[in-house]
Amino acid sequence: MTDTTPTWSYEPGEHLAVLGPHLAVVVPADQRALAARIWRVMDAGGDLLAVVDVLAAGGLGALAGAAVVAWEGEDRLTVLARGTDPQVVVRSGEGTALVDGTGVRTWTERSFDRVRSVSVLAGDRGSEEQDGPGEVLGLGAGLVRVSRVARTVADPLGGRRLLEAAGLGTDPDPDPPTEPDPVSAPVAQGPVEPPQPTLAPADQPTEAHAVLPGPWGPAEARTPLLRVSDGREVVVDAVVVVGRSPGPRDRHAGAPPRMLRLESPQQEISGTHLEVRPGTGPDAGAAVVTDLGSTNGTVVEHADGAPEALVPGVGVALGPGAVVHVGDGVTLTLLSPAD
Repeated sequence: MTDTTPTWSYEPGEHLAVLGPHLAVVVPADQRALAARIWRVMDAGGDLLAVVDVLAAGGLGALAGAAVVAWEGEDRLTVLARGTDPQVVVRSGEGTALVDGTGVRTWTERSFDRVRSVSVLAGDRGSEEQDGPGEVLGLGAGLVRVSRVARTVADPLGGRRLLEAAGLGTDPDPDPPTEPDPVSAPVAQGPVEPPQPTLAPADQPTEAHAVLPGPWGPAEARTPLLRVSDGREVVVDAVVVVGRSPGPRDRHAGAPPRMLRLESPQQEISGTHLEVRPGTGPDAGAAVVTDLGSTNGTVVEHADGAPEALVPGVGVALGPGAVVHVGDGVTLTLLSPAD
């Protein structure tokens, strides 16, 4: 079942994560044998109940913590959590919920409808609001070491399952299951251009790190122009870094990028969420948008209405009429020169 289609995103760490098209299980680093058994069950097509049987088989007393995330139906998620590490953060139509096993001897079980995103935070990951470390990788199925696992599990554009509409989350591998070694289990290769660490922004913006209110000067005939849902218009004649409190990254060495700060009352927008840069060559006149490893992901609604979930680190060229859904109802719309 090993699949490197990046249905899940994860950050490397010490905990062990077993990932499948519809299931994610995260256990402590010392549970290698347990993780290998779970992988064999999931690789053979086992569902949530089969995974729970494996977790309980060795006695819960020996398992300090665990988290299971199970995707069910179009917009429903079931979460099981034992102990306080890992923790699960779910954003749904009802708001944001933190699920762990605090005060529970066995495990906590909760179900959510209208789910937007889910994150499993493990070990020294600390807080979901901490910007990503050096790497944010993608994986469809496999056994990996993680500090965080995340997935945008629903289409905020209208209740459609976004990953299916974007062609993600499928399992085309018909080969029979194999028994992986828990140390050398399949690991996804990183994106073409993995996100780099975020540099902490200065308390007061400088000339090289300024939060610009926009609009930013006249646009040339083929220079992309973005309209923010709050009414601001942004000329994309250089790299623009977008987020709740954006800052430059190592990938922005050279000419300093512009910063576009967005309000995010529910903190669905990451501190440094994405970048937009002018297209070159055949993409001249387009805006190339790249998710920088955001917690909740980025959704593009192309001019023809087709949604696309961005893979962290992989740029997508946008034509006039495309809409970027960032979070908290905030959108960026690419205008045509005539507009």
